[in-house]
Amino acid sequence: MSILINSIEYTNVQSIQNGQLGNIYFAKLKNEEVVIKELSLKEQEINILENLMSKPLNNFVKIIDCDRKSYIVMERGDGTLTDLLQSQDFKQLNLLQKIKLFQQIVNGIYELHSRNIIHRDLKPDNIIYFKQKQKIILKLIDTGQMNQLNDKVQFLTDIVGTENYRAPEYYLQNIKYNEKVDIWVLGLIFYHLITDQILIQKRRQIRDQQYLIQKIESNQISNENIQELLLKMLEQSYHLRWSAKQIKLELQRIIENIELKEELQKLRKQFEVFENKYITIMDTNQSLQNQIQNLNQKISQLDQQLQESNQKYNNQIETIKKNQAQIQIGQEINTNFKFQISQLEQQCEQLKIEQDQYKNQILFLQEEKIKYLEQNQINQNFNNKNKIDQSIQSDQISLKHKKLILFGLPGAGKTWIFSKLQGSNQKYQNKSTKDFLEQFINDHNITIVDSPVFLDQQSYDEREVTYNNYNSYFQKNQIDDIVLVVQYQRTDLMKSQIKHCLKYFKNITAVIVTKFINSEIITQDQKEQLINQFQFCNSIIYFTNKDSSQTELLDIFYQIRISLNQKQTNFKEIFTKYVN
Repeated sequence: MSILINSIEYTNVQSIQNGQLGNIYFAKLKNEEVVIKELSLKEQEINILENLMSKPLNNFVKIIDCDRKSYIVMERGDGTLTDLLQSQDFKQLNLLQKIKLFQQIVNGIYELHSRNIIHRDLKPDNIIYFKQKQKIILKLIDTGQMNQLNDKVQFLTDIVGTENYRAPEYYLQNIKYNEKVDIWVLGLIFYHLITDQILIQKRRQIRDQQYLIQKIESNQISNENIQELLLKMLEQSYHLRWSAKQIKLELQRIIENIELKEELQKLRKQFEVFENKYITIMDTNQSLQNQIQNLNQKISQLDQQLQESNQKYNNQIETIKKNQAQIQIGQEINTNFKFQISQLEQQCEQLKIEQDQYKNQILFLQEEKIKYLEQNQINQNFNNKNKIDQSIQSDQISLKHKKLILFGLPGAGKTWIFSKLQGSNQKYQNKSTKDFLEQFINDHNITIVDSPVFLDQQSYDEREVTYNNYNSYFQKNQIDDIVLVVQYQRTDLMKSQIKHCLKYFKNITAVIVTKFINSEIITQDQKEQLINQFQFCNSIIYFTNKDSSQTELLDIFYQIRISLNQKQTNFKEIFTKYVN
């Protein structure tokens, strides 16, 4: 059986599901296996499909073709998330691997929400997986319930989705919901991935916040960061429920924390191995010292034996002398004396031989002693080298500290950014500090410096005071880079401020564009226009507004910190030429 779609023939067509919402087939396009859905498409659904086809998403199933009437052709996976959760492959995954699987699902929802598309029927059956070598890839499927928000349509009111995966707002008297219904389901799926249990078994449990808190704070979830993230996704009020972007950032932070803990555990195990090796070497040294002590005792014993032998030899010599005196007394005993003398002389020769043997043994033992001492010195040198190597490795692990200057004209918002990084919630003020204020951020090993107001276009005296103040600080401190802060306004004014900054610093790593005047945030199109127009400054452009959190600001400076690893610029002499 074959199907012709847009003049393309799909062969080996096999029906796998027939239902009220449509039919599903497996088929082949050349050598590629695909899935074909036959259903009645509305104009809204067609627009979403064309959007996904023209600009494919990384974590959404690839739409291969659509005939704008009744057929959708998609890539075929190896099974659904429901299948994966029941497999042995999933049961062998650790916590970090499960969180990274969930990160792919979050990325897919984040991509949809970035295009103002709501999935509305998210559940394990609508997520498929692909096995690629040793890696598992997850992608979202099912466009049948999707809808799109725009400037005119901010909320939806029709009831869709699967009952136990519906958010609480579906059950309000006046149904009104937005993209946050997808976030609720993300929380249910995350709980299932982490605990291998389904959180919502009955409809009444959806509105039972105490039940949800009790299940999340149970012993099955010991990580407090994961508990907090689940509570943020499963908020009863969609106003308080986190966005996909917030979840994405927090999930990345949790992953980095777990990876750091695992790396620390690995380093501790390596240290234990080195410590055991050190103990073994010390034990070997002790054994050598014991052997040397035994040899010294043997040498002392041989010395004692040699002294006793010499004494015996001397005594026998004395005996010989007495016997020779007795020979002179009478000739009658001369022969007997000669015989005795001959015997004594033989004994003396034997004693000399024994003495030489003892001396050779002493020399051999002394040589052995020297060898053991040399081996002991070699072991000590090896031990010291290991300690030096460990010290060098420890020094290389630590990151080099960086110091960044926040620079901007009055009203740009740099003092507000600095206060936010300190943890203060002060409102935006159109004024700057008069001193250089420093804030050390331990997690990123950087110091952020709020610079004083820069009055180089005022009176001569104010300009001189400004130059002297900046020159003094730059001479005394190692400045690694400049971060320019500009207020979002007319493009020509912003260009003027950046060029004014480049007049002094020539080269800056980053520009942070702030917006405080009204509640509207800078749109993506506006961001892209500014980035294109500011290419002349060779800097990375970042954006923030009065609703930005401390975490979002820290994320910006973390990205700036990474870009500084290979950069070295000397800022010490920048203001010297302006000082008399």
